[in-house]
Amino acid sequence: MACRTPFVILFIGRSGSSHLQSLLGSHPDVNCFDEVFNEKSREGRFQGVEAVEAHLTEMYSRPETAAGFQFKYPKQPALFPEVTRWLGARRSEVRVIQLRRNNRLKGAISLQNWKKIRAATAAANLRADSTYELQPLKLDIDAAIARMRDHERADIECASMAEQFEHSHLLTYEELCSDPASVVSDLLSFLGVDKRPLVSDLRKATTDDMRTALANYDEVAERLAGTKYAKYLDSP
Repeated sequence: MACRTPFVILFIGRSGSSHLQSLLGSHPDVNCFDEVFNEKSREGRFQGVEAVEAHLTEMYSRPETAAGFQFKYPKQPALFPEVTRWLGARRSEVRVIQLRRNNRLKGAISLQNWKKIRAATAAANLRADSTYELQPLKLDIDAAIARMRDHERADIECASMAEQFEHSHLLTYEELCSDPASVVSDLLSFLGVDKRPLVSDLRKATTDDMRTALANYDEVAERLAGTKYAKYLDSP
């Protein structure tokens, strides 16, 4: 591999991976590709193992000090088992960034808001200069609970996958938002590149204030009362 630090970002959907990619992309010595191994590429350019392995080799042959891509768990490892095998065969070389969102309720809210953003802007995320503002969401509570259950299981499995590599680094979306300077500093050290301020061209779409974010906050609170998910109403 030409790059000194090959890496992969493992994450569950709606965990801030696009924000992290945008931050890393602002560093001159880092090349962070997006979700190249997705449903469309599976049906198109990556129908054979040879094509997949050739693209992995090409990505990690970049001249930048650190090069990597996003790999969404569990969908993309299931779609591309050959990518998982290829990375596993290089477990001592490839570094894993495990991105986690601790507040699973906010992850579920983000997923439902993503559909609104997509319908209104044709984009998955809001650019920093976007003037679009989300209106309070009437949360589909049953879908949110199902999503939190899936998220909980996927977090465990994702952590298990990351542990198979010699070098892994866990960071949370909440820490990235609350203490970006410290989190970015640690991450850049992990990738072996110079420390410098990083800038994202995306902005946060959903407010952290649940009462403002949810049109049916009282109904949500009542449904979650007494469950293990109730804690997410008051956590960052």
